[in-house]
Amino acid sequence: MKTVKRIIGLVIVAWLFWLVWQYFFPDEEKRIHKMLSGLARAASIPANESPVQMGLAVDKLLGYVTSDIEVDVEVPGEGRFTFSGRDEVRDAALLAHKNLGELKVQFLDVTVTVAHDKRTATAELTVKATQPGSKDFLVQAVKLQLRKVDRTWRISHAQTVKALKL
Repeated sequence: MKTVKRIIGLVIVAWLFWLVWQYFFPDEEKRIHKMLSGLARAASIPANESPVQMGLAVDKLLGYVTSDIEVDVEVPGEGRFTFSGRDEVRDAALLAHKNLGELKVQFLDVTVTVAHDKRTATAELTVKATQPGSKDFLVQAVKLQLRKVDRTWRISHAQTVKALKL
């Protein structure tokens, strides 16, 4: 009976150790998912944003990208846009903050693939953007290339993915 209790105790201790390890040292895929959740929050635009809040929000958004970011997106009804570098992304984000007023961004169906070198990764996801009070919303498939910079995952390339037409 003592042996059974000891084995059960060891199993419980090992399980607790594993949970603590996973919490403090998550794998790269979990880190990327967490980073993308933060990016969705940073890309969202609150209502009645002051110019100072706008600047801080854009700076926070830029913290998720590399200095040599390349963005190639096609917005339905608006056209294709290409941005190179943080400065162009900053200008586009400021313009979006000024023109959109309020926006809620969500990332759905996130699939992350980490390369064998554990320094690069690809994330495929669906962006859902809604403006409160509007019935319309934007749903767009996006592919992100990520690179690890100073132990932090950052986006180095973003592009929209065209859906297949049947």
